This record gives sequence, structure tokens and C-alpha cells, in this order.
Amino acid sequence: MSLINEALKKAEESKKKPDPLWNPIKRERKGSRKKYYFMAASGAFLIVALLVMKALLFKESPAVEPVPPPVAMEEKTGEVTKPPASALLGKPAGDAGKENEKKPAKPPESGGKRKIKKVKTAKINTARKTSLLPEPKEPAPKRYAEAERYFRFALAKERAGEIALAIDAYRKAIHLNPDHAQARLNLSALLIEGGLYREAIDILSGIKNGNENPKVLFNLALASYGAGDLKDAIEYARRSLALNPDNFRAYLLLGDIADATGNGEAALSNYKRAAALAPDSPEVLYKLGREIDLLGNKKDAIAYYRAFLEKSRDREKRKLVLRRLAYLEQGGK
Repeated sequence: MSLINEALKKAEESKKKPDPLWNPIKRERKGSRKKYYFMAASGAFLIVALLVMKALLFKESPAVEPVPPPVAMEEKTGEVTKPPASALLGKPAGDAGKENEKKPAKPPESGGKRKIKKVKTAKINTARKTSLLPEPKEPAPKRYAEAERYFRFALAKERAGEIALAIDAYRKAIHLNPDHAQARLNLSALLIEGGLYREAIDILSGIKNGNENPKVLFNLALASYGAGDLKDAIEYARRSLALNPDNFRAYLLLGDIADATGNGEAALSNYKRAAALAPDSPEVLYKLGREIDLLGNKKDAIAYYRAFLEKSRDREKRKLVLRRLAYLEQGGK
């Protein structure tokens, strides 16, 4: 029995003692895991450090879109195919000139008196002018060639409806070649449509022999009218007509000036002269009908209103004329 008891005691003692063959292996496994974690963390840290150094040392500058070079386009003839709205309605076209718009007076619904319009001087933004550009240093032939490239580039942008780019290109062309009359004339038309009347006058004043050019004089008349200089506008318009009597838009402008100052008879006379040159023009028919309506001639006003409706596709004006026509036909005055 004693032998059995001793054997049992030894078995129990052997269970309590750690296995000398197992523990070293267990310790080795724990140590290998720690080493693996340390290596992984070190590698991640090294990668992050390399990325940061690359971002700091090899930082790329922001990409700048290249300016498109001027393209060759056919040259304008000098005619303003689509005249500024101020030549037709007494107001500048485009969003930039909304502050200076003078809406045409609505015909009175019950035979009211004519209201004399006050023409206000437009607020001109002259932040960007050709005079602010540095003086060109290239030889004249090179500058003139570059000016022509910018001029043709401006023509392309104007036809595409990118007016801001066209204005900038025209300014650069004039800066490189101040004697480029066509660039000055085209730029003045865009400035007038945008409400920059004073700058347009400055641009037109730089054209050599401009006093002998009816187009220059007509644009000067438009710009002066928009700027509130009515006397100058009348003088320029008359001088333009003296050189080109067939410009019916100059008569429209004189009619607008007379209407704005309350001179209905003079306005009607100028509108009739415009009608003699352009009898099918919707603008002429509308202005004639409206002026005759203001003067109280109901029968003739109805005739001109109907002629206008046959020629015009302007929805807003058609609505206005249709309401007035219906009122007159019902016996209104």
C-alpha cells in the first residue's frame, strides 16, 4: 500500500509542476507574436512617413489651363448686323445694362397725358480699361500681327456668345495696335450693350478720322444717349445721317430722344422718316403706332398695331399690343 500511495503522490506532484518541454515552446510563441506586431507597426509607420515626405518634398503646383490662342476668322465688314437695343428701344441690351434700362412707356389706357421721361446718367464701371495694360515693348510689325490675332479671336468669341472673352480680346488688340479702328468699333458696340457708355465714348474717340465715319458717329450717338448727354446724342445722330441718310436707326434714336423729352410731334416726325426707309420693320411699326396712340389718333394707331402684329415675333410686345388693341377696338381712348 505504501508503494501505491507514493506512486499516487508522485503523479499528483507531476501534474502540479510545469512541463519542462512545453513551457519553452509557449514562451517562444508569445515572443514571436510580439515581434510580429512590432514589425507590422514599424512597417506601417515607415509607409506613412514616406508618404508624408513625398507630399512635402514633391508637392505639385496646381494645373493652370492654357489660354486658347487666337484663331483665324473672316473679317467683319464693319456693319453692326444686330444693333444695340438702345437704338431700337431706348435702352441697353444685356444683363450688365439692366440698371440703365428705360422701358418704353405703355400707351395710356384712358387718354392720359404724356409723361416726360428723365434720362439718368448711367453708373459706369471703368475698372478694366486698355490704359491699365503695360506698354507693349515688341516691335511694331510683331505687335500689329499679334493685335490682328486677338481681333480675330474676339470675333470668334463674339459670334459664339462669349461676350466677356470677346471684350478682353478686343481690348488687347487695341492695346497692341491703338489704330485698329474695327476693333474699337466692335468693342464700343459691346460696351454700349453692356451699359458702359463712358468707356465706349473713350474707345470711339481714339479712332482716327472718326468724325468722317457714319458708323462711329452713330455709336457715339448711342453712347451719349445712354450716358444722358442728349445734346451730344442729337448732334452725333444728325452728323451720322448727313453722311449716311439711309440709316433708319438714327431716325429711331432721334425719335426716342424726342419722346423721352416729351416732344411727341418731333418723335412722330422722326419715326415717319424711319418708316420711309424701313416700312416693314416691326420696331418702326410699333413706335409709330405707340406715338400716334399717345397723340390721340385712334384709327391710325389701330392700323399700325395690326401691321406690327403681322411682322413681329416678340411675345412680350405682342401681348402689350394685343391688350391695347382690344381696348381701342372696344371704344377705349
